[in-house]
Amino acid sequence: LPLHSNPFHLLGATVRDNRSRLIELVDDRSLVMDAAVVSKARTDLTTPKNRLSAEISWFPGLSPRSVNAYIEKLYSDPEDILYSESLPPLTKANLVANLISILREDVDVRTWAGCINNLAYASDKIDSEDVLRAINEDRTISGYPPIQSVDLIDEELSLRRRFYSETVRTAIDSLDSQMLVKVVTSVADIPTNSGECHAPVLVHDVIDRYEIEANRFLEPETENILKLIETIRENGSKGEKAVDGLVKKLDKIARNWDFVAQPIQLSMKAQGLEHDLSH
Repeated sequence: LPLHSNPFHLLGATVRDNRSRLIELVDDRSLVMDAAVVSKARTDLTTPKNRLSAEISWFPGLSPRSVNAYIEKLYSDPEDILYSESLPPLTKANLVANLISILREDVDVRTWAGCINNLAYASDKIDSEDVLRAINEDRTISGYPPIQSVDLIDEELSLRRRFYSETVRTAIDSLDSQMLVKVVTSVADIPTNSGECHAPVLVHDVIDRYEIEANRFLEPETENILKLIETIRENGSKGEKAVDGLVKKLDKIARNWDFVAQPIQLSMKAQGLEHDLSH
């Protein structure tokens, strides 16, 4: 899981541990872990800039006991995470991102899309001021100086949202092509209400990345479709038998083309745009 590389996890520390406690944990971990890894984790938690990055990628707003409970739920009860209304948005997004990273290829389309859309909604709901308040509350307890500027939070959240996009892309890239298209189509369809309303930013980001790859198929296949249409027109005067097979072929190719283009069409429609190739 991505959380396993977080300094808090590496040291077995909580966001409320003071410097003395961190030193104790470093000494303990040094006996069983690589010294360089332990040293870097300590530096990350004691250097203001690095600590903020670790805090943002951890679970702000949760007590240490709740953190452990929810990490267990990633394996034992993931639906409790997905449909929780009480988790702070950043914490929920971080948990769901970790969940997506361990989804298996044989998981159904509904589950894949549900996880990705939950991540997208949670990401959109993250409020910088709330995050600042949650982190500073823990810093008050641990004795670390509070963050003075919300701009620092915004900078880290921008990086975090990029991480969410990369997590989704890496996860769906493991799927076979048919499954990938079905997942991305479902991701686009549900939050846009079949293209009738705007979706969370992450959804459109996922589809934009998908479009880049899909165009490697759509663009040359468009030329093949246009050539086939022209051939049908040229043979139309020869009667139905001359074009029947060609029309069936066109129908099959066009349906497959549209299957691949569906997520892009939905995203474009939701943004009030048209997909030129589809047109």
